[in-house]
Amino acid sequence: FPTYGQAQTDAISEYFSEHGLLLCNDHPTLPSLDEMGWTMESLLPLIERREVFYCKALQNRSCYLSREAYLLLARCKKQRPLTDEAAAVLKAAREHPDSEKDALRAAVELDKKAFDKAFDFLLQQLYLTAGTGRRIQSGWCVYGYVTAAQWRAQVPGLHFSGDAAAALRRLMPSAMTD
Repeated sequence: FPTYGQAQTDAISEYFSEHGLLLCNDHPTLPSLDEMGWTMESLLPLIERREVFYCKALQNRSCYLSREAYLLLARCKKQRPLTDEAAAVLKAAREHPDSEKDALRAAVELDKKAFDKAFDFLLQQLYLTAGTGRRIQSGWCVYGYVTAAQWRAQVPGLHFSGDAAAALRRLMPSAMTD
């Protein structure tokens, strides 16, 4: 990877502190990586330092949440129970942390369609996130995945008391609906 300057790292960190959410792809009303002039690669240091949580919690779109936004959303969002397929993928991620999606697929006995459905479910329901990443071509990366529990274990001071839903709406008013 090229080393990103401290100014860019500070700008991305400041953005997440203020707004809590950034989408991977273009959206009509919410900011995205491209719109902000960043790439997936520019987020890798933040992912690896556990400063952002990758998921598909907003309209099943790939997005990045700040630690604070993740904590608040995790407190508000009722996770749907795991399907058998999702449980198998989550178990593989727990046993093989920081494995890329293809490696996780190889570790479970599911066809591609069933695996992809279970994998997306885990990202949508905040059971799974990116823990590492590597560049595969200009502007495009692949992630190594960890369970949300493994991610949280590496993030000090994740706690909140109060009305998490109200705090989340204040942090991300344009993204949060009931």
